[in-house]
Parts: sequence; structure tokens; C-alpha cells
Amino acid sequence: MLPVAVFGVPVRIACIGDSVTQADSTHRSYRYNLWKKLIDAGAEFDFVGSMTTNFNGSPSWPNYSGQIFDRNHEGHWGKRADEILATLPGWLASYTPDVALIHLGTNDIIQGQTAPSTVQDISAIIDVLRTDNPKVVVLLAQVIPYLRQSPHFAANSGNLPALNSGLAGLAATRNTVQSPVVIVDQYTGFSPSTETYDSVHPNELGEEKMALKWMQFLSAHLPGPPLTIDADVVPDATQFVNYSSLLQASGGNPPYSWALADGSVLPDSLDLAAGGELGGVPQVTGEFSFSVEVTDASQTTFSKSFTLRVASALENWREFHFQSTENSGDSANGFDFDHDGMVNLVEYAFGLDPKIPDRHGLPQAVRTESGLVYQFSPPSGVTGITYRAEWNTALTGEWTPVSSTGAGPELRFSVPTGNHGRLFLRLVVVAP
Repeated sequence: MLPVAVFGVPVRIACIGDSVTQADSTHRSYRYNLWKKLIDAGAEFDFVGSMTTNFNGSPSWPNYSGQIFDRNHEGHWGKRADEILATLPGWLASYTPDVALIHLGTNDIIQGQTAPSTVQDISAIIDVLRTDNPKVVVLLAQVIPYLRQSPHFAANSGNLPALNSGLAGLAATRNTVQSPVVIVDQYTGFSPSTETYDSVHPNELGEEKMALKWMQFLSAHLPGPPLTIDADVVPDATQFVNYSSLLQASGGNPPYSWALADGSVLPDSLDLAAGGELGGVPQVTGEFSFSVEVTDASQTTFSKSFTLRVASALENWREFHFQSTENSGDSANGFDFDHDGMVNLVEYAFGLDPKIPDRHGLPQAVRTESGLVYQFSPPSGVTGITYRAEWNTALTGEWTPVSSTGAGPELRFSVPTGNHGRLFLRLVVVAP
């Protein structure tokens, strides 16, 4: 769960640290590079903090994409974690961060503090932030390396690996679902010989590298487009034909889970899977209204109503040939549009074109030694039709039905000749 990802509400970001965060009058700080990346990402955000300047004055911060650099921060030159801890409650009286980027501990180690005591101070800083906002997201940096070139550094000032190891353990123990604490490794891959201007503070290359790493983790906690269901309609279905349509969502915080909205019912034999697939074999025709609901990983929901039209295959056939689904006029079942002696329903039942005279597609009765036989398979795609056979000896009066003895889709209607002088066998097609 990402508790700060709320579309339309700027995320308040506090950059908390020492001189690496503040930078001096000739360096813009990683904050400027990060600000540009957030703008490029289309994020809605607001840098917050009690400070608006760099150490000993500020450099020029060029406008970017028509926007003026947001200078607020909480970077304090030369400060240790315990000193930030002592004054942070007062600073937070004027703002409440949703996300805190913490890069602290370098001065503590340089000035002879132990790694465990520094980690303890940073843990207390997290407590202060959570008192101000119980849902604050903390991105905690393993601090960048430096070169020991100053005699003023304490004897244990090379103990950054122990500090960073302790910070990783701190993140693991303080992380919660409500208030995540995420470790950001700013140490690995950072070169103090080429990416600092004085062996300690980042130059332009170092500032860009830090901004990239912050952005990699920060992007997961930024609001994106709102959760929505992409389609406004679902494809039509055909009675007795397998139907499958995948609903899709966008925005919010994937992955998504789908369900019918309360009170909604799908046509018989259709189901909505949690992955968004609407499928089954519809048994009845008509138009059916229902609503679906999609839920993202942040438990945000969005619902939309749809109407599913289930047509018979015969209605689709009419629409294709006559631009009408109605059983009337040119498209009526009993109308012989092409005057070839076969009405539209027969043309449909045997896969023929109702506008082209053609009787060759009809099954033909075959006379055998024992009688008359009709044997055929219904055309692919023709559904909803009942095929029957009947016989009599005079073309008048009652006709006797014949049952099919075919296997699978094949139909076979057979009548023995017996002692009949004449024998007539006919096929009958019936639509619902």
C-alpha cells in the first residue's frame, strides 16, 4: 500500500539532512535535479522545510518547464543527527511532510560519534516525523562516501560502512505498512574522487546521481492518474457461442482486482473473473445491464455500468445480410429474398447467401437399398436451429418424425423403404 498516492493532492516532500542536502552558494544540490525529474514525471508535489537558501548564499536556479525552483528544504550545513533531532519538532510546526528524504550521519561519524548512537538518533527522528504524520513515508539514505583528507576528521571517521549497515537494519525494523521506511543506497557506486568537489560534497555529477536514486524510490510513492476503467462498452455476444472480453483499467496503483458491483447480475452462464475477464456461453438473448468494480492495490475502487447485448446467431446473420435484426420484411424468416425457392431461414440454416440464388448447398436425400437417408453436419457458426426430418407416403396428412442416429455434430435421418410403394422424406428447420 502506498499511503501518499492520492491523485489531485500534492505530495509534500521534506529533504532532511546536512550540507549534502543544503549545498553551498556555488552548487545547486541534488534537490534541484530531483525537482526537475519530478516535473518531468508529471508529479504533483511540494517541497517543504524551514530553509530556502544554500550555505553562504544561493546559486542561480534556472526555471524549468516554465516553473520556478521550489527552494524549501531541511538541509543544515555541518549538523549531526542529534542536532537535527533536537530542532526538528519546532520546524515541523509549520509543515507536515508526506514523504521525508533523510540523508544524515556523515557529520556524526566525522565528529567521532559512534554508528549505533547515530542510528539511534535517526530512529528518534523517525518517531518525531510519525508524531507529526503517522502515515509518513521515510526514504532513508545509506550516506554517500567521502575521502579522509582532513586532519579535523575524528579517528573513527572512516566508519561509514558500519553506519550504513546500521541504517539498513533500522529500516527493516522500523518499516510498517502504515508508515514505510525504505532504504535508499546512496553509498554504492558513488565515487568521492570524481563526484565530489572537495572529497565530501557532491559536484554536479554527484548531485545528479543522488537525484536519480532518490527518484527511483520516490516514484513509487507519487500520485499518478486516477483509477479508471478504460472501456465504455463491451463487445456484443452471441447466444450459445463462447464469449470472452477482457476488461482493462488504468491509473491508480496496480495490480487490479475485478468484481461485480453490489446488486449486479450477469446473464446466465456468464462470469466475471478477478482478472477482469468476462466470459462464458450465454444462453438467452437480450440486453443486460450490469456494473463492475475494479479495486487497486491501495484499495481504491472505481465502478462503471455496461450493457451487454446478446444476439442470436440468426440475428447477427440478418444484420450482416440485411442490416436489420428483425424477423420482418426482407429479413423475415419466411421470405425468399433471392426467389430460389428457399426462404431466408433455410438459407441461414445451411450456410447459404440469401441474396444469391443457389440450391447446391442443401443436403440431398440419398436412396439406399434399405430406404432414404439425409446425412449432413450443420454449418459452422449456425446456432439456435433445430433440424428435424419427417416422412409420409402421400405428401398429405400427418408426417411421422424421424430421429437422428448421427454421431457428434453429424445428423443422420434414415427411413426404411419397407413395403411402401412411395416414400417421401423431408427436412424441417425450426428457429426459436
